[in-house]
Amino acid sequence: MPNESTHALHLLTAELSAAAQRSAASVVPTSALQDYGLTAAELGKVLQRAADRLQDQRGRNRKRLTASTILTMLRAGRSLAQVAERLLVVLDARPQSRRNHSDAFLAMKSADSAPSEATLADGMDRWFTVDEAPLFLETKSLPTPPSKRATPPEAITQRVLFATDRKPAADRRLGMTYGGTRAGALTYGECEVSVPKDRLMGTLPLPRLTRLEFRAVRGRHVILTAIEPLTVAGFFTRTTARLAESAANDLFVFIHGYKTEFSDAVLRTAQLAVDLRLQGPPVLYSWPARGNVLAYKQDEDSVAATADRFRTFLADLATRTGADRINILAHSMGSRAVCDALKVLGHAGKGPAQTRIANVVFAAPDVDAEAYRNMAEAMVKPSGSVTLYASAKDRALRMSRQLSGAPRAGEPLIIAPGIDSIDASDVNTDFLQHGYFALAREILHDLYDLFGGVPATARFGLEPRSRTEGPYFHFRA
Repeated sequence: MPNESTHALHLLTAELSAAAQRSAASVVPTSALQDYGLTAAELGKVLQRAADRLQDQRGRNRKRLTASTILTMLRAGRSLAQVAERLLVVLDARPQSRRNHSDAFLAMKSADSAPSEATLADGMDRWFTVDEAPLFLETKSLPTPPSKRATPPEAITQRVLFATDRKPAADRRLGMTYGGTRAGALTYGECEVSVPKDRLMGTLPLPRLTRLEFRAVRGRHVILTAIEPLTVAGFFTRTTARLAESAANDLFVFIHGYKTEFSDAVLRTAQLAVDLRLQGPPVLYSWPARGNVLAYKQDEDSVAATADRFRTFLADLATRTGADRINILAHSMGSRAVCDALKVLGHAGKGPAQTRIANVVFAAPDVDAEAYRNMAEAMVKPSGSVTLYASAKDRALRMSRQLSGAPRAGEPLIIAPGIDSIDASDVNTDFLQHGYFALAREILHDLYDLFGGVPATARFGLEPRSRTEGPYFHFRA
C-alpha cells in the first residue's frame, strides 16, 4: 500500500511533469523546481545520467535517448513513471530484482532538506531499472513544499456568447446542452468556460483515462461550467454590454467544422479567445454537426441549411450591437456557410454588415476548390481582408476530396485575387493536420497579428513566395 513516503514521491513526479508541460522551452523552468532545490540544468543532468546508465547497462543502443527526448515526453503530458516505462520498452529491458531499492531513491539528509543532484541522480538511475510505477517503491519521505500545498491550480473564466440552430438536449452535468439535430431556427445564449492559467498555447487539456483522470479538475482542464439560454433581445443586449466592458469594440465570430459537438465548439472558442488575447467578446456560431465521423453527408446538408441563418445573424450583429469591427474565423466545413453568406453580401452592395466585417479567415476550408475560385471576387467585396490557411498534409481534406470527387480549397493551396493565401504545410500539429489553426503557435501568433491589423507582407512569420497563379505566403522554417 502507498505510504506517506511514496505519496510524497508521487507529488514530486506530478510537479516535475506539470513543470515540463508548462515550459515552452527546451528545459523545465527553474522557477517550478526551486521548491525542491533542483534547477532545470540539474534535472537535465539527472535525466541524461539515467538514460546513459540504462544504455550502458543494457548495451542495446537501437535508439539514442537523451535528456531532451525525455523532456519532450514530459511536455507531451507523460509522467516520470510513464517515461521510465517507455525507456524500458525502447531498450527492451527486463525488470531487475527490487532488492536494495527500498530506500535508494531520494535519500534525504533530513526531513526538511531537498535532495542533491547526485543523490537524485543515483535514485533516478535505480528507479529507471524498475518496470513498476514509483508509487510501489518504499522511499524516504520527501516533504511537499508549503506553497504547493496551499495554492490550488488557478483558472480564468472565459465567457462565450453563442447562436445555434441545434435542438436542445439533456445533459446530466449541466442540465441542458445542444445536440446534433436541426432546430430550424436560431437560439441564443452565453456559456462560461474555466481555462487553466498554467496552460501551453494551443492546448486544450481535457481529462484522460490514460492518466487515470476520471473527472475534470478546475485549473488543470478546460471545462464548460455553465450554459445560459437567452432571448433574442437578451442576447443582443448582453453582447452590447460585453462590448462596453472590452478594451476594443470588436467581435470575434468562430464557426466550427464537421464532426463537432456543441460543447467541443464552445471549448475551442474559449481557447482561441484566450490564446489570441482577444480585446472583444468571442461569439460562437454553432450549426448542427453530428459529432460522428460517419455523418459527413448529414453534416453537408446541415451546413447548407444554416447558411441563410448565418448571413442573417451577421447582419444582426452589425446592426444591433454597435460593434466597430467583426472578425470571422471559419474552420473546415463551416467555411461553406461563410462563403455563401459573403457571396450574397458581396452582391447586395454596401450595408452595415459589409462595412463592419474587418477580417475573414478560412482555416482548412472544406469547400469545393472551383466554387471557391468563382466566389473569390464576391467574397472580397464585403470584407476588409480575406485570408486562407491551407496545408498539403491535411488528411481530413484528402478524405473529403475522395468523398466528393473534387479538390478542396484547403488542400491543395488555392491562389485567388484579393485573398491572402498562406501555405501551412510545414506547420506540425495533430495527426490529421486539420486542426492546425488552433493548435500551432505559428498560426495563433499570425492570427493575433492579423486581427491586430498587421498586413501579411509585414507579419514576421510569413515568407512571400510566388507561383504561376500568383503570389502567396509560406510559414518560415
